[in-house]
Amino acid sequence: MAALVIAKALHMKGERPLDLFLHSNPGIALCMAMALALLCTWVVIRTFLRDRQSQSPHFHLLVGMNLVTVLLLILAGEIALRFSIRHEGGYDKIGFLALKPYSWESVRSHFRRIHDEASSRGASGLYEDDALLGSKLRPNAQSINQLYWTSAEGLRSSGEGFSFKENPERTDIALIGDSFTFGYEVRYEETYGFYLEQTLGSRYRVLNFGVPSHGLGQILLRYQRDVRPWKPKIVILGFISSDNERAMWVYPFLGSLTWPRAYSKPRVVLRENDFVLLNTPPCILMSYCPRHRFLSFHFWNIKKDSAQATGKNGFITPRISSDSSSRGVLHGKPQDQRLRMRHLST
Repeated sequence: MAALVIAKALHMKGERPLDLFLHSNPGIALCMAMALALLCTWVVIRTFLRDRQSQSPHFHLLVGMNLVTVLLLILAGEIALRFSIRHEGGYDKIGFLALKPYSWESVRSHFRRIHDEASSRGASGLYEDDALLGSKLRPNAQSINQLYWTSAEGLRSSGEGFSFKENPERTDIALIGDSFTFGYEVRYEETYGFYLEQTLGSRYRVLNFGVPSHGLGQILLRYQRDVRPWKPKIVILGFISSDNERAMWVYPFLGSLTWPRAYSKPRVVLRENDFVLLNTPPCILMSYCPRHRFLSFHFWNIKKDSAQATGKNGFITPRISSDSSSRGVLHGKPQDQRLRMRHLST
């Protein structure tokens, strides 16, 4: 039991520093389990030495029986696990628990097959690859179920062939976020962006920049690159708790097994009070990536791969700006690979 607790606690440590980890609940459990393991080891050694001096055969028999029992339990557990594993959607699962891919090639082949089937049907889909965000809405697209349309600019629109041309007579309000902002599973007339525009009246125009499945990092980058050029007077950020989890992912289809598309995404992290962008540019169309870069939780490998590709350190160089005249949060061109903070002006 102590060994299981130690193994679980070490797994939960992740990349946290040891001193920080030891003050957490898993770290405390690890210390207690190690103390218990040392105590049990001391008792076994002491008992062995005592029985060895008395020439008693019972101790050796007892140790042998326990070792055989443990080995049989391990063997039975291994057999039970192998028979309980089922292959579903390119992954191995034990009940509702999904295992990390044992074979990257099998996952790669699974998404390659999905892509090839969609291509054979001529279904371009609602999404397209993006060198900065990993994935975005395709301009002038229509979903297969005819529930969603996008404009010529790649925004959620009310119908086919729509374009949000510049209209100086109306005040632009930009919505940015994930599927809740986009209005997933509802008609355009049922999105909160539509209701907001109807409530405010004809003087205002609501632009929906929401993209289903985007996390906070992608939302941040989309705001910087796509929203700011429109110069909206008001920007409304809509997010849910899942966006925080998505911000930690590099391979979304490993973070959520119901993920239908294969692509990687950038990851924005805060390091030494600066924003750092990892895995940029993301690997487009993961089903065709030639090798397994299992980087979901190891950013230093991302840095190394980026350095090999660019000859640089692979990181964005963030800069703090004291200019508070803008209502924006971030500025600077994405191609410059810089994220610079600006103070919020309310």
